[in-house]
Amino acid sequence: MAARLYLSEPQLFILRSLVHAFSQQHRHAHAVAEADGARPTTVETELDKLHRVPVIGSAHSLNAQWLKRYLIHLRLTKKLKSAAPPPPSANPPMVVADPPTKPRVSMGSASTDQDRSPVPWKVWLGRKLKKEVRSGLTKPKEFERALSGLNHPLGKEDIELMLRTYSVLPPEVLQQEVECRIESWLLDMDGRRDFQHELNVNLRRWIWNKMRDEKIKLPTAEKGYWHVWESLPEDQKKVVKGDILNMIIQQKREELLSKERTKQVITRELYWKFDEKRGSSSRGDNWTTFLSNHIKNFKKALEDFRVNENDRLKRLAAVKSKKKTVAGLSEVESKLKKMQPNMDSYHQIELQKAINALRRTALINNVAKGTVITKEVFDEHLKDLLAPYIIIKKDKQKASSSRTSSASSSSPSSKECKDSNDISGIFHSELKKAVDRVVELESERSRNSKLRYLEWLNEKDFQRSQELKRLVSRTVDH
Repeated sequence: MAARLYLSEPQLFILRSLVHAFSQQHRHAHAVAEADGARPTTVETELDKLHRVPVIGSAHSLNAQWLKRYLIHLRLTKKLKSAAPPPPSANPPMVVADPPTKPRVSMGSASTDQDRSPVPWKVWLGRKLKKEVRSGLTKPKEFERALSGLNHPLGKEDIELMLRTYSVLPPEVLQQEVECRIESWLLDMDGRRDFQHELNVNLRRWIWNKMRDEKIKLPTAEKGYWHVWESLPEDQKKVVKGDILNMIIQQKREELLSKERTKQVITRELYWKFDEKRGSSSRGDNWTTFLSNHIKNFKKALEDFRVNENDRLKRLAAVKSKKKTVAGLSEVESKLKKMQPNMDSYHQIELQKAINALRRTALINNVAKGTVITKEVFDEHLKDLLAPYIIIKKDKQKASSSRTSSASSSSPSSKECKDSNDISGIFHSELKKAVDRVVELESERSRNSKLRYLEWLNEKDFQRSQELKRLVSRTVDH
């Protein structure tokens, strides 16, 4: 069955045919030996038992004993074939066909080595051991050349054997490598989030154990076990999370050290990195220098990643805090109304729709009686709409610095138009400032309204007095 995992059906058919032909020749040679009157021995008695066993069994299965004997025959004749090739013959060998009832089978090397006596087992084993001892004496020296960064004839299997035999990774380097790998795992440098997953699994296990021990009823909501965790005090959360974190780190450290003890995982990974670097450079460093540079580069990569991660978290926190900033609805509307004349007709209509949506959202959220909106709501309705018309301060500064003296004396209307497109500064991080700004704008609007009303009223009084004067003059004339 194991052979079927690697051999196809035609290959299995050929193998059965070869073993069957070998059994026929073996039986024929045994029958000739008995006819010559040779004295039977115990080995011959076992062969007699084997000869009575069919080579091909039920379901076209091949007998294991015959297959084993055929493989031994090939192994013993292979040495003779490679050491002493047969002399060239003037006449080509004749190929005798089998009877028509049997399939024609080619025996390969077995048919050419029938007349040669096989190599004795002790002789073959002695030669093999001598060869292994001779190569075993030279392999450590070649391995030293490999660790020195020099060329060597060792293959991958020889290198793997040397790494299993000799300890080439110093304990202090191993400790630093393990700690760096743990820190890389905690920082999630590969982006797989394995540490976060392990932490969540252990937190969930702790919550389920707490529910089982204290017989807490699970909430009906989806993922109700997290409600149990949220209901805990913050001090208890920190203690539990710290214990779980220490346990996870210890388990990770033991896992790395165990893999190194049993399979030399870290040593093999570092060596093949060293071998790749040695092959890519014309002048490679030795093993000790490589380890020193590797640890130094690893720590530098961890530090750079930590700095970048902190910057990313700060930017995310700034974006989240910016979304929570608030501004008065009336101030936002006044800014948008000033920008509306500079737009085309389509965007003017869309801007009015967005203003109406802001009013509805402010009333629904009911923050400060519907007079305040957040930056998140503002971006949701107006971010894409105002993108072509918003002038950022940096762009305005660059434009003003590159502006010529003639362009600097532009008309005040265009300057006011650009200033009106600037919406920065109207959103505040505190709600009180936004409400105070709303109250200030409302009081200013009411004051301006009163002033305009008084001006209108004075104008009306003046017009009435003028009208009365004209009427009086007409009456006197009459």
